[in-house]
This record gives sequence, C-alpha cells and structure tokens, in this order.
Amino acid sequence: MNDKELGELVCRCLEFAEIPVKASVKDVVTRRTKFAYPMYRQGYEACFEQVDQWLSQVENLLTFGRQGLFAHDNTHHAFHMAYSAVDCFEDNGVFDNNKWKKYRKEFEKHVVED
Repeated sequence: MNDKELGELVCRCLEFAEIPVKASVKDVVTRRTKFAYPMYRQGYEACFEQVDQWLSQVENLLTFGRQGLFAHDNTHHAFHMAYSAVDCFEDNGVFDNNKWKKYRKEFEKHVVED
C-alpha cells in the first residue's frame, strides 16, 4: 500500500476499535525498515545504558517500547508499557518517576512469545 492507502486503513481500523479520527488527516508518511526489532551487538548494554541515562535527564521525555528500551518483545508488551506510563500520572497530572522505575524493572522480565 502507498502512504495514503495505509493512512485510510489505519483510520478504518481505529473507527472499528471505537477510536475514531475526528480531525482531518493532512498527510501520511511511512518509513519502511528491514527490521522491526532492534539489532543487538555484543556489549550493546553499556552503550544503551549510557544513552538511557542521558535521556532520563531530559524533562518531559519518556522512552519505552521496542526502540525506546531496545526491547525484543511482543506488541502486547509495548501496549503494557504504554498503559503503565499512563498509570504513572497522578490525578494532578504529575508524573510519578519512582513508580515508572518500578515498571521499568518489570519490563526487564518481558520475554518474546512466538
């Protein structure tokens, strides 16, 4: 499918899931990659840790999912990460970083299920 067709498909799927797109879609841009999963190299952990530590200092930035946490996991794990991020918001809109740290430990236990 081309970009426009993919955008229309996503809108139909969201409508089916009862999450309708109510605004007009001005443009759809896709990026196709050969690999959806991160490519691991031996020793990647040290580099990831350094980048992760730096990103954690950026105010109002949260990384999660396959690319954000370099996690080789399933889609339901990524959804769990997103729901967990939402759960970290307190009623007053403040993000609970300590709660997020606990979730991050939990995410380390995710295992690919084929």
